[in-house]
Amino acid sequence: MAIKIFKNRMFKSCGSGVRIYGKSTITGAEDMEIGDNVVIAEGAWIAAKGGLIVDNTKISRNVTIYSNSHVYEGGLLPFDENLILKHVTICENVWIGMNVNISPGTQIGEGVIIALGVNVHGEIPPLAIVGDNCKILKYRDKEHYFKLKRMKAFCGEFGLPLRGKE
Repeated sequence: MAIKIFKNRMFKSCGSGVRIYGKSTITGAEDMEIGDNVVIAEGAWIAAKGGLIVDNTKISRNVTIYSNSHVYEGGLLPFDENLILKHVTICENVWIGMNVNISPGTQIGEGVIIALGVNVHGEIPPLAIVGDNCKILKYRDKEHYFKLKRMKAFCGEFGLPLRGKE
């Protein structure tokens, strides 16, 4: 079952055509900016306290995104209540596979594809296809990608053509 999210006070901002499926957990939603045409599948765990921007992205099941972590050199073991905040950006037209983990401070470029089960960290360049151990396997065909982008040939749910603003 899809839950349609409209512009509301839950998120810092929320575009049109956003879908969140099933049961997911989002903390720090007030620090999360969601653009248009974002789909988040069931089982997502998103900690957005450090700031998160995501636009026209398909996020598969059981994806974890953290923009904060704990201080391990504080006053308690193994960590204390203080948080280290590191903004995460997921640019437009990104496809994130099932069981992916995205670390605090990660920057994912436009058009990136992340294979299932990858632990993503650092800066991922535009059009990269990322596999095991956050390794760039290859790049999307740049000419084809930008041709589709100019044509506004974006997919909606389940890879079907997007039909106008939802």
